Amino acid sequence: KELTNNILRLPSLLLLWESKDRQNLIKGVFYSSKPYSSNRILETFKGEKKGKGIIFNTNSGNIDNVKEKITEIIF
Repeated sequence: KELTNNILRLPSLLLLWESKDRQNLIKGVFYSSKPYSSNRILETFKGEKKGKGIIFNTNSGNIDNVKEKITEIIF
């Protein structure tokens, strides 16, 4: 209950996972109270904005590279 009540109070949240249905497809969800972060991620990855969050995917093939790229964008 605490997690679901406080989840949107986080300044930012990133969730990445590898898709098993398509080879090398990495999907992600990113939420931030800073709108410029989401816009910059959408300039780099294919995705869709939903409120303060985005859902995106990439065929980069390496989840660590995606995490590193997003970290460069938001910091």
